[in-house]
Amino acid sequence: MPPLRHSHQIFPELPHHRGDINPYLAKIQHDQHLHGTFLRWGTELQHQAGSWHSWFKSHHKSASRHHLVVEIGCHFGHTLAEMAADHQNCAFVGIDITLKRVYKSAWRLYQQGAHHGCVIYFNAKHLEAIFAPGEIDTVIIFFPDPWNSKARQLKHRLLSAEYINTLYKLLSPGGYVWFKTDCTAYFEATLAPFEVSGFKPLTTHHPVLISTHPSQTYRSLFEQRFLAQNQPIHEQLYQKPNPSTHPTTSP
Repeated sequence: MPPLRHSHQIFPELPHHRGDINPYLAKIQHDQHLHGTFLRWGTELQHQAGSWHSWFKSHHKSASRHHLVVEIGCHFGHTLAEMAADHQNCAFVGIDITLKRVYKSAWRLYQQGAHHGCVIYFNAKHLEAIFAPGEIDTVIIFFPDPWNSKARQLKHRLLSAEYINTLYKLLSPGGYVWFKTDCTAYFEATLAPFEVSGFKPLTTHHPVLISTHPSQTYRSLFEQRFLAQNQPIHEQLYQKPNPSTHPTTSP
């Protein structure tokens, strides 16, 4: 059975199907403690742009301003939950478009008691509808679907020049985009658009999201699988310049 995805609405509500058609719809409906704290969807997100920091402050009871991290395509939440466990001073928003993925991701955060993280059932193509310009501090895009099997599918790649410009607009000055892919063609196709948009490639690890593991980087299940198969991984950290500071550079 293919995954049950939401409609093409910008703020989709849960599908109007019986729970026995998709078990994760039933799980979401049953686990009411997730809704509104660890899992969000629909029109409750309609006026969220510009207020993420205050929303997390009210839920996490923290007076400090969080570094807001948005993971586009959080899959089953392994990386999202790992980062949340390591970085209590950051706020995390995971985005995905299937019920199974958002449920499992939200459940991981709930099990950790990670109130500084939540998952939204949303299509990241409409990112400007839920985030205000300059509101995000880091965007993570690990192994997006490369749409590489057929030429006509290339237009569906998320990281188009237009989308990269959108990321630039939504990031705070000095903010980051952390991109990983196993697809060489996809990675190479993004190099020029990132440069043209104004992003600067960095040669350092992310200065905020430092892993507790010796590798100093976070590896999704996809990356672990590809590494086990000796497939090359392409990775780049980009920074939006901050006029008031110098970009992060190598020692």
